[in-house]
Amino acid sequence: MRWGGPYWFQNTRLIYWPMLYSGDYDQMVPLFTMYRNMLPLLKERARRYFGHDGVHFSETTQMWGLNRDTDFGKDNPDYYPTTGYMKYNWDCGLELSPQNGSAFCPHPAPRRFA
Repeated sequence: MRWGGPYWFQNTRLIYWPMLYSGDYDQMVPLFTMYRNMLPLLKERARRYFGHDGVHFSETTQMWGLNRDTDFGKDNPDYYPTTGYMKYNWDCGLELSPQNGSAFCPHPAPRRFA
């Protein structure tokens, strides 16, 4: 596989935006669950790396939340990925937030997932 095994957020929009439009909210739950499960680790990473109580979701990520080593860089002493296509990509998670909120909050049946 040329792209490797981790999850790439860039490819997510191709299937999840149409699910939002068509109302297939139940099909979206696994994605939100995966990202929600990453929260404890990624919040700790943000606290240690940047000294704040936030969270950062990377473009390429393993299922548990960290970058794959080829993106972050083996023996990388810095906080930032070393690959050119990942080094300054810090906004992929912003697109996920409106999807999650608009998909589940206004509708009474699936609110348990919000």
